[in-house]
Formats: sequence, C-alpha cells, structure tokens
Amino acid sequence: MVAAVMEAYGRIDMLVNNAAYNELIPFKHLEALTIDVWNHLLLANLTSPFMCVKAVAPVMQRQRRGRIVNVASVAGLAPRGSSIGYAVSKAGLIHLTRCLAVALGPTSR
Repeated sequence: MVAAVMEAYGRIDMLVNNAAYNELIPFKHLEALTIDVWNHLLLANLTSPFMCVKAVAPVMQRQRRGRIVNVASVAGLAPRGSSIGYAVSKAGLIHLTRCLAVALGPTSR
C-alpha cells in the first residue's frame, strides 16, 4: 500500500483508518462471543489500523508532515452497542489514537 502510493504520488499526506467490522452479539449473550469472533473484531478494528499507521509513520516522519485519522465509535466510550468485542475494539482504537499522538506528535521528535 505504502509503496504503491509513494510510487504514484511521491508522498503520503494523510491516512484515514475508517474500516470497521462487527457482529451483532447482544452483551447478555457472552457465550456467543467466541475467541474467533473476538480475534476477528480486534484484528479488523484495532490491529489493522495500527499496522497501517506503522506502515505510513516512517514516511510521514521523513516528510516531517502528515495526518492520521482513526474513525472509532461512541460504542468505544461507554458499554453499549451491538457487541462487547466491537465496543472494546473501538475503545482500544480511541486509546491507541491518544498513544500515537504521544509517539508521533510534534513534541516526540
């Protein structure tokens, strides 16, 4: 992804992590939230955005410029929504965004 964009445009100015995955599993149906579903939710909603950031961060740091936008959900702010796994993955994405601001922000250089 990064190599293709760099070849086509010579720079990367913005990354928007907007993909999401969910399975409707009511909170009360904890037995339905299997480890496979849990892992799929975390991979799609938390690990994948992190991997995209890791891929573009060196380019943006070399450029000394760039923006990263992670799209989360209100489900990440309070225990509601369509599944515990989705809510937890979005809460993790919110905190990941804060941590990345510390790691990659202007004062981190």
